[in-house]
Amino acid sequence: MRRFYVLLFVAVGMGMLLAAAQETDTPSIEAAEHDQLGKYLTDSEGRALYLFRNDERGGPSTCYDGCAENWPPVVFEGSLRAGEGVAESLLGTVERDDGSLQATYYGWPLYYFARDEAPGDTNGQGAGDVWFLVSPYGEAVEPRDEATAAGDEGGKPAAAEGVDTEDVTQDEGAERDEAAAEPDDEGGKPAAAKGVDTEDVTQDEAGEKAEPTEEEGDGADGAETEEIPSDVMAQGQSVYRANCATCHGAEGGGGSGPALAGNSRLGNESRVLNQILNGGSFMPPFGGQLSDEEVAAVATHIRNSWGNDFGLTTAEEVSEAR
Repeated sequence: MRRFYVLLFVAVGMGMLLAAAQETDTPSIEAAEHDQLGKYLTDSEGRALYLFRNDERGGPSTCYDGCAENWPPVVFEGSLRAGEGVAESLLGTVERDDGSLQATYYGWPLYYFARDEAPGDTNGQGAGDVWFLVSPYGEAVEPRDEATAAGDEGGKPAAAEGVDTEDVTQDEGAERDEAAAEPDDEGGKPAAAKGVDTEDVTQDEAGEKAEPTEEEGDGADGAETEEIPSDVMAQGQSVYRANCATCHGAEGGGGSGPALAGNSRLGNESRVLNQILNGGSFMPPFGGQLSDEEVAAVATHIRNSWGNDFGLTTAEEVSEAR
């Protein structure tokens, strides 16, 4: 009997070691920090990863032959996992002409640069004005001087090609003029690739808060007495954990993305929905990934958790906002 338990203990221990080894061997995409450029993606060994703007996001790689010699594609076998600070939902693959799988992030095929010799090297950044490091938000990491020239005094990377700046975060139409009048978010962090905020739904970290409008009323959209079903909050929490918590914190305290806890700007429901559905400067749109019910649930969750109290968002309201 004792021998049986010894053998069982050895078998369990070997199984745990094998599982740990397999996880370690699984290739991963990680996030690193550069003193001047901010956060960018790397592989598990710290080698910088790049996107190619001649590719189309969501399309196949266009880098072959001589191009691929200088910019080797990030290919792998098996599964790919997201490291800390990396959005797992933005990881993907695209098949190359030879049948191999190339890693993608937010639809961008990923590459190495042949002249990066050691972890931390970023020699390919800005090459030909088409090769750029990739931020954890899935956008090109722009040089800081370009970001400043664009009017972003907070030092955040500028949006990638095809992604507008603050105007993207506003409701189309009359609110664009309001966006131009609002001050820049000095020193603030860009919104996360997964989540529900950019400058327009986060508190201005320079200390200025948006004045409530007639639409916002007292900040709760007139729903301060509305009872919120527990199943909606539970669903919203599930969606939040899967898509937002990596950058905004499990309890909304912020991380690589701004804090949502105690955030007065979440009182503007239309802007919150616009962010989730259409994205913004530093976050992808989730309108194509989440159903009306899921969008309504996560909006309700963040607008009524961690000191926020802004009332219920319904699927019907989400449908009208699309």
